[in-house]
Amino acid sequence: MSGFSVGADPLDGATIATLIEALELGPFTMVTTVAQTLDSLLVDNYGMAEWKVRAVKSDGTTFDRTVRAEHNGLASADATLTQSSAIGTGISSELTDITVDLNGVGVAQVMRLRMTFTYGAGTWKVSTWRLPQKPPQYA
Repeated sequence: MSGFSVGADPLDGATIATLIEALELGPFTMVTTVAQTLDSLLVDNYGMAEWKVRAVKSDGTTFDRTVRAEHNGLASADATLTQSSAIGTGISSELTDITVDLNGVGVAQVMRLRMTFTYGAGTWKVSTWRLPQKPPQYA
C-alpha cells in the first residue's frame, strides 16, 4: 500500500528535497537585459500565486526572491490589474526586474512571472518553484 498514513514517520530531508525538486520550473539559462517568462498560470484558475526564484551567475553571485502576486479577475471577467511584491537576498533589486503581468484574454488570459537581469554581462542559471495555491473558487 502506498501513500501517507496516520502515525507514519515524518518525511526525511532527502524526501523533502525530492518533493521540492519535483515542483521546480526550469532551470532556465538567461542572459542579461533580456526579459524572460519564467512561469504563467491561467487567471481563471488562480487568484494569486507565490514563487521562489533562485539565480546563480557564473561568477557565483546569487539572487533569491519570494514573489507574491494577485489579480482582480474573475472566471466571468478578465483581470485588468495585477499587484506583486518581491522580497529576498542577494544582489540589489535595482539590478533585476521581476514583474508579474497579464497576457491574453478570456479563458486564455494568464498571469506571467517575468524576469530581466541588468547586473553586468554574463549568463544566469535561474530556477523557479511555484508554491501551490488554492483556486479562487476554493479560497
